[in-house]
Amino acid sequence: MKKYILFIALFALITSCKKHKVVELPQTNSPIFKAEGLINGQPVSIIAGENDFEMISLINQFNGIDLAGGLLTNGKEELEFYFLDEAIFDPNHSFDVNNTNNLYYAYVPKDSAFANLNSSLFSNIQDLQSLSYYVNGEFAGNQLASVNKPGLFNIEAKLVFQDGETLSVENPLLLGFNEAETVIDAQLTSGSSQLSANLIVTGATATAVNWYLDGSLLSSSLTFTRVITEGRHILKADYTLSDGTKRQKSILIKTNYPGYASNDFNSAKTNIANNTQLDLKAVVTYRKDGKVYTSKTVYNNSLTGFAINDLQYYGIDGGGHAILKGNVEIICDLEENVSLEIIPVNLNCTFAFRIP
Repeated sequence: MKKYILFIALFALITSCKKHKVVELPQTNSPIFKAEGLINGQPVSIIAGENDFEMISLINQFNGIDLAGGLLTNGKEELEFYFLDEAIFDPNHSFDVNNTNNLYYAYVPKDSAFANLNSSLFSNIQDLQSLSYYVNGEFAGNQLASVNKPGLFNIEAKLVFQDGETLSVENPLLLGFNEAETVIDAQLTSGSSQLSANLIVTGATATAVNWYLDGSLLSSSLTFTRVITEGRHILKADYTLSDGTKRQKSILIKTNYPGYASNDFNSAKTNIANNTQLDLKAVVTYRKDGKVYTSKTVYNNSLTGFAINDLQYYGIDGGGHAILKGNVEIICDLEENVSLEIIPVNLNCTFAFRIP
């Protein structure tokens, strides 16, 4: 028996859901997909094929990151849960049902900043007139901004200089998940327009880098030295790492001023953002009578979570995607999204998962 213990985390802002009906194989003994047990002390029996219930495979997106899961629904009552494993940024990654060594307690601190964006990221820019931060295209603040949830975010700093020039520096910022650390090391020769740059990587190695200067390809070497035109420039590295991660990093530079360079926003991360215990997450949602209940985080409570038993390949869903079937034991509290009512859940389920 394979058993996977995942601990429940509370998430908000789940968007972009891809659903496909699971085509059940002929039943020989008992119903294949079901959820039975207690919700708020009341017996519950949800069985695909009865009372219009269907099993749906899911891919939900949480703050830019895909989560796999399943949904039992008849349109009036629904039980849903989904999760991800840590190798989420490898495009060649496939879920390994034998890998149980990298599952973490999903500790998500509430009301705490995962990133603090401020003027210190541009402390070496002496002629900066104004600074505005945008998170995923939405204005977040002048001089100061913060990101208070985990996920993958696009951070843009719009800069206005004393001579009237305007530029933008954009960087993806991964918060609450563990990944290889990368930093652009740019060296400008004093009194000249010579630029040298390389990518410093901790936890992996760079296998390919395309360097762009103000949007134009400058070099496809891992390191380079070039003479560039005078003035301010945006230097961007579009790179691939040995673990499969594909990312972009950008900084602001200025010729003839070796110390004139911006930060690539890595230093904005707080200790919370680098907590590898966030690398595996799960969420349970129950909907009935117009109310939505979501799994409530209970810190360091080993009784809260769910176990996935006998996870194995099952078949193909209605969208042509391979899915896994697993027996799932759920023990957690659910919180109603409006009234904040808390209800306990203790269920034994058989669910189908579509894995990203």
